Amino acid sequence: MCGTNRLMSRKRFIFSATLIVLMAAILRLHALTDIPPGLHFDEAANGVIVRSIAFEGYRPLFIPSFTGKETLWFYLAAPLMRLTGPVTFSLRLTSAFLGILTVAATGWLVRRLYPDDPRRDTLALLAMAVLGVAFWHGVLSRLAFRAISQPLMQALSLGLLWQGLRASRIRRRTGWLALAGIATGLTAYTYLAARLFPIPLAAAWLTLLLSDRERLQRLRDLGVYGAGAALTFAPLGALFLRQPELFGTRIAQVAPRTPAEALAGWRAALGMFFLSGDPLWRFNLPGRPLFGPVLALFFLIGLAEVVIGAIRTRDPLRRARGALLIVWLPAMLAPTALATQAITPSNLRAVGLAPLIALYPALGIAALAGWLRQRGGATLRRAGEIAAPAALALLMLLGGPLTLRDTLRWGHEPTLYYDNDGHVAAIAEYLNGQDAAGSDLYVATFHFQHPTLAFLAEDYPRIHSLFGGDALVLSPEGETLAIYARDALPPEEWRGWLSSYQVAAPPGPDGTPDFYAYRLPEEIALPLPSRADHNFASLIVLEGGELSPALSGTEATVDLGWRVLAGADQPDYALIAEVCDVWGWCWLRANLDGTLERGLNATYPSTQWTPGERLLTRLRVPLPQGMPPGEYTVRISVYSATGDERLPLVDAAGGFAGLYAELAPLEIRRNTGPDLSGLPIQYRLDQPLDGALRLLGYDYPVQTARPGEQLHLALYWLSEGTRREDIPVRLALDDGTILYQGQPVHGTYPASEWQAGELVVDRYAIRVPHDLPSGEYTLSLQPGDDPPIALGPLRVEATTRRFEVPAGITLLEPPVTLGGQIGLLGYELPEASVRPGERLSVGLVWRSETEVATGYTVFVHLVDASGTIVAQQDRPPQADGAPYPTDLWLPGEVVVDEYTLAIPPDAPAGEYSLRVGLYLPESGQRLSVPGTADNAVTLPPVITIR
Repeated sequence: MCGTNRLMSRKRFIFSATLIVLMAAILRLHALTDIPPGLHFDEAANGVIVRSIAFEGYRPLFIPSFTGKETLWFYLAAPLMRLTGPVTFSLRLTSAFLGILTVAATGWLVRRLYPDDPRRDTLALLAMAVLGVAFWHGVLSRLAFRAISQPLMQALSLGLLWQGLRASRIRRRTGWLALAGIATGLTAYTYLAARLFPIPLAAAWLTLLLSDRERLQRLRDLGVYGAGAALTFAPLGALFLRQPELFGTRIAQVAPRTPAEALAGWRAALGMFFLSGDPLWRFNLPGRPLFGPVLALFFLIGLAEVVIGAIRTRDPLRRARGALLIVWLPAMLAPTALATQAITPSNLRAVGLAPLIALYPALGIAALAGWLRQRGGATLRRAGEIAAPAALALLMLLGGPLTLRDTLRWGHEPTLYYDNDGHVAAIAEYLNGQDAAGSDLYVATFHFQHPTLAFLAEDYPRIHSLFGGDALVLSPEGETLAIYARDALPPEEWRGWLSSYQVAAPPGPDGTPDFYAYRLPEEIALPLPSRADHNFASLIVLEGGELSPALSGTEATVDLGWRVLAGADQPDYALIAEVCDVWGWCWLRANLDGTLERGLNATYPSTQWTPGERLLTRLRVPLPQGMPPGEYTVRISVYSATGDERLPLVDAAGGFAGLYAELAPLEIRRNTGPDLSGLPIQYRLDQPLDGALRLLGYDYPVQTARPGEQLHLALYWLSEGTRREDIPVRLALDDGTILYQGQPVHGTYPASEWQAGELVVDRYAIRVPHDLPSGEYTLSLQPGDDPPIALGPLRVEATTRRFEVPAGITLLEPPVTLGGQIGLLGYELPEASVRPGERLSVGLVWRSETEVATGYTVFVHLVDASGTIVAQQDRPPQADGAPYPTDLWLPGEVVVDEYTLAIPPDAPAGEYSLRVGLYLPESGQRLSVPGTADNAVTLPPVITIR
């Protein structure tokens, strides 16, 4: 091998380059199927897509699933999969080939960038060797990720570009530049980080246009190159214009939210060169930088040479090369530096640094060799002659084996096995060896419908997927084979019950089982106490439940037994758990935005429900801090976000029976070590009181009310010691009106029972007196003998009330009193005959016979002769205007309300009846109507649909 002062022979270069490529191939192909072990979620997802392209006719321009994927790697992998079949080897072999080709293309590119440099061949070989032995590039070449295609396309784009820029003949120049543009356009189809590839390209082109006197010719060159790139990118660009969310979704997910985050991302990314690299086992030996200390030194020397050379040179192409190499590092580092909402630094996101990142150490080695030759002494000159060949030999003879050693060490690390979903691959292997023809298969994994199973399990279409281990599903008939991955295990209490049915628990590398498999007989009974069946819309029945005691501020577990009656009409039915006290306050209230959804949708989605299946589900219910100890009720309802509705409970006759099932008691126990850091206190006081007690603050969310309405208030008490005396609470207005007086927690939990360190959140629903005049008041709290504490203003709004029956109303003779509380005096019916598709108006006149403590819902049903409801309206009184719930009514008050029923367009002609009543919206329980079986008042007029 020659020194760095002259070009070596063609045969010698080819021989040396071939050795480097072979070395790179060994490092990337050795034990390719087994290193890394398993098949990661993302690799398997890519495999499923490749399988669709290879065998199912899928032809995407851009893959919108999994936050978006570019397609070049997939189309390269598909033909290989057709040859080898849908196996892991075909996926990883595609990446390995691309990685090996990138090593070869690096030498070709360097020779194009330095065509007249006497060090050209040495630089090319050194750069190839640096990239060939790079541990991080070897790892990425073993993974079925599309990102590995980006460096190869970048190398081809740049090599073709420089070949064209240096061509003397117009036809050859045009052809090379057009090919370069096509390769550049194809780079956009490789990986997300390639979207920053145009930045160093633009820097090079701009420098060339400003430096070259033949500016017109260079503009023509740019036109040819740009046309090739634009035409190739045009289909993808047009798709992004039509659907911009495809372009920006992943970027928005990982982008920094503040300048400080961006700065931290850049610090971490810059550190990956020499200090601390990618922390993920999946892509690295955690923390290993891209370069060791020796190559890091040469990298810095090479970078300095690039900068100095760009400044000193007068040659336009060399200046353009310098601009390219200077801008290359920050531009291609940006994808990981700016991904602060993900793992930073990331070897995967920084893959665009290759292949040129290998050039900088090569330049540093060559620069050192040149410096030694120029020092004058024979020994130094000789050292300079052999420096580059020696470095190349060390890279191959020492760097190659060391990288192989590290690759083997990495590949046999137990942490990598689990990080790479090796335990899920073990489930697939187990299933492939089972004869499960007579069993239904249910597999619980950390990710729902895990792609590793989807790609590797031969019987995957038969598998019912569970998301996590908080559900057990039993086949509607025959045996059940239930498998739980190590990161989706069932609750410990269930495992004890299931242990007698265990058929497999193979150990993984760390000695613990990869999964547990249970074969369950058809007649097996769920380990739950039986309760009355709660039928949700004849879709699913709650058959049993068990509530476990819990400390306030922790997590309560609720085990529920279900039976599926029918296939679901919505894909996302979920359980909602509300924890309510005996006074009706729900401490854990269901927000239908999904914030408190638990259960079925997170464990066994309704898309898979099969009639006859039995389910055991565990709800993990987060309890607020400071719940007073005692017995609570858990309300269970079933909700679909897609349908924006809760499933109604139905009774034995098919009638409405409420919106939730109640399970009780849930015992909440005191917690003397609460977490006070995140208490959602609306108004903070932190006021010490007499006797080792502190009022941390209070909630007073609504400060405007009508007479009869309730004010919701919460007091946050902290016991700092053990009290012997009680401390009564007095809530009053400044006019002397007392709204509450007594011990905390509705008089049931006096302060003398509190323990040191205990937080007590004391909630009140205080009704504003019906006879309180409108006006402005101040609400105050007086704890014991301490001075009153002003909590805030209260504005009482005036309410217009009526006590006379309006004229023109048809009175019922006699009036009907519902539940002994509310009388139906009469009605108003402007038109008793309607056509299909029209609306029927009905006015109702109510009178409160006593003070009503509950807000009831009115129902007005139009029914046919068989009792079938044809049209209806259910709502609280006057809900179409200013709501006027029944608990605001005074005794003797008359309320007139109007309802509108939409007659269906296909309603048959005939005679119909109007039926009216009141019910509790939560449970569907109707106020009783004397002399009726269904607690409904039938109005006298006959309604005709003509």
